[in-house]
Amino acid sequence: MVPAVVPGLDDVAFVFAGYLAGCVLRRDASTWCAGFGVTTEGTDAGEVTSLQPVRIGGVGPARAVTGGWYHLCALQNDGAVLCWGNGGYGQLGVATTARGPVRVEGL
Repeated sequence: MVPAVVPGLDDVAFVFAGYLAGCVLRRDASTWCAGFGVTTEGTDAGEVTSLQPVRIGGVGPARAVTGGWYHLCALQNDGAVLCWGNGGYGQLGVATTARGPVRVEGL
């Protein structure tokens, strides 16, 4: 394995590299991710939902992004935290398995 340029990703301001997915924030504060559980559209947890970075709809503008086991979260510029992915164990901060993005209250 050697480092490689990710086609189509330029103007990157922030990088998150997780165990199952990776994300970047571009300078325009848009969130782009690739890997497992990346998209918010009805896929099974653990599916590779995108091998290439995709813009995460409903998220942004953001200033940080992070993730865990089959889920990702973004800190919005207004201070809100939005999470998406598998919420089967409460990872999204709500009592649902919704794919998100959902606003995590109380943070």
